[in-house]
Amino acid sequence: MNKLLLASGLSIFSLSYAQDWKYIFENNTDTFYYKPNTENTAWIKVISGKTEYYPKTSTGLKVIDGYVLTLWKFDCENKKAGLIQWNAYSKEDSFLVSFQQNTYLLEMVYAIPDSLEQGFLGVFCSNEYK
Repeated sequence: MNKLLLASGLSIFSLSYAQDWKYIFENNTDTFYYKPNTENTAWIKVISGKTEYYPKTSTGLKVIDGYVLTLWKFDCENKKAGLIQWNAYSKEDSFLVSFQQNTYLLEMVYAIPDSLEQGFLGVFCSNEYK
């Protein structure tokens, strides 16, 4: 009985945790989710069987089953976006590596048509986001 109670408690917790992330779209290799952060920033989660990163102890590219969390800043009026932070994790939620950009030095760029950034900007700037 205790095991059943524990299992249902964990599944409810994991379901509520997963609901914080809202589905955006997917392509052949990746699935994209977002979570609002501030009035002009959002977290984007990219889940992939081919997550690429450069380990701090190596110069070679490593590809694993994992995910990346990125923090983006959006300028909806001018249709620009900028990457503030990039974090790679293993499938088991182990932190791997991170990159951060000072927001004062952040270069906001126009989203290229049919790019991921344009898709993110479209989701963030839509009325459904807020």
